[in-house]
Amino acid sequence: MQLSEVFNSPKGVRWLTQGNYGYVHNGNKFDICERWRQGVNFKGETYIQSFRYSAMASSMLKVQSCVDRQGASKIIIEFECGDLDKIITHVQGSAERWIWQKTDATGAVLESGEFQQGIFFPLLRIFEGAIIEALKQSPATLILPDIRLSAKPSQKLSLYSETRHSFEVAPLSKHQGAHFRFIGGEYDADNAYFVVRDHLLQFYQWQTQSMGTWQVSLDWKKL
Repeated sequence: MQLSEVFNSPKGVRWLTQGNYGYVHNGNKFDICERWRQGVNFKGETYIQSFRYSAMASSMLKVQSCVDRQGASKIIIEFECGDLDKIITHVQGSAERWIWQKTDATGAVLESGEFQQGIFFPLLRIFEGAIIEALKQSPATLILPDIRLSAKPSQKLSLYSETRHSFEVAPLSKHQGAHFRFIGGEYDADNAYFVVRDHLLQFYQWQTQSMGTWQVSLDWKKL
């Protein structure tokens, strides 16, 4: 599945880079397609479009973000999975204040809210490198859309927050870049590491007792 099949290109945006993240589970390529592209428009606004799709899980997560020159963001997140109807969450703001609203596919409002402070993470890997770098200084509030397996259907794509932080470590593999541990959520100080270079997640490995070992790696190019 290609980006042009999933997104319309916003008027006036010139795409500069694009790439994909490949998923490997216990040494075998896994049925997840995650692609992204990044560009700018004539106003100097930065656009990112990315999706994660799994045919096996009948799951699609789509994100489009626009960040202006002052750092204010407008983000649209769409999610559908199995029997769950499409839901859409609109998020706007900055680290001082985030406002969000969740709707169904017709635009009917399901839920809304706000967070006074925190770093917003739209879940897809193209955003993760910058998030890990931002959390390097000290623990901070991370705000995320909820697609956890434990979430009830009514909770899917609602925003929640938790405290996370990262810290740089000596290289743990041959992958080039800064190596990090990331603590919070499903991650602890030993079960995962992340490699970041040029603000992009280059590689990720997560070892779990219940699901084995996951690895994610980046392939990208300039346009």
